[in-house]
Order: sequence, then structure tokens, then C-alpha cells
Amino acid sequence: LTSEHSNVVGIKDSGGLVSRFAELVRRVGSRLRILAGTGDMVLPALALGAHGAIVAVANVAPRLCVQLYEAFKRGDLEKARELQVKLNYLNEVVVKKYNQLSAIKAAMGLLGLRVGSPRHPYAPLGEKEVSEVFRVLKEIGLIAGRGPDLA
Repeated sequence: LTSEHSNVVGIKDSGGLVSRFAELVRRVGSRLRILAGTGDMVLPALALGAHGAIVAVANVAPRLCVQLYEAFKRGDLEKARELQVKLNYLNEVVVKKYNQLSAIKAAMGLLGLRVGSPRHPYAPLGEKEVSEVFRVLKEIGLIAGRGPDLA
């Protein structure tokens, strides 16, 4: 691919399979930048030789993602593992359990960011779902308080 297209400089793998990611690193890691594309693969991908990550959950937890990357780079694998566990928990709710766009917008709104509602055909999360997103944000230390005022 790179011999035919000189402007290709990297690959983002969103497949989520460690074995496939490892094979990608083995085959093209010396020629291309390889990036993790799913939040639950950041630390495993870095350990396999990824150069970084582009993940949806970073919209909600950018500092957590940067802290994970920095912990890995300085060799603090225990801290990196701790942060990956938090990222996985958040990723399960805002990327996998509910509509990703709606859940990310809900989470960002709960964090005080004015992002508006999802556009058609997507709908905002319901009260129950927003409460769950809040609970997860609180459990991983991204937000404080008693919960969203949904009245």
C-alpha cells in the first residue's frame, strides 16, 4: 500500500483484537505509525508497539488517556494498568452499551461541556441511561456530586 500511495503514513486499527493488532505491528510497524482505535485496546496496543491511540472515549476523558500514555512511556505499568481499567469501564458504557454518539454527548454535557444534542437520526439518552453515565463518571473520578438534575 505504501509503495503505491506515498501519503499513507499510518494505520488506525479499531478491530479490538490483540492478535490482529500484534500481526499488524509485526508486518508494518517499522514502516507506518500504528494507532489503537478502541478505548479498551490502548494499553495492550502500546505494549505491542503502537505509537498512540485515536479513541472515541478520549472525547470524555482526554486527561485519563494522556495519563495512561505517559505512565506507559515512563514504565509505570501498574499506573497504566489502573488507568486502562478505568478507561475500559467508561468505554463499556459510552461507546459499547449505548449509542456511542448519544452517550458521549451525554457524558460531555455532564462534565459541563456544551455540546448540544445528537442530530437526527440519533436521539439523546433517556434519564436512566444518563444516570448510569453519571454513575460511571463518578466511580472513575471524573465528576463529583449527587447526580444530574433531570427534572
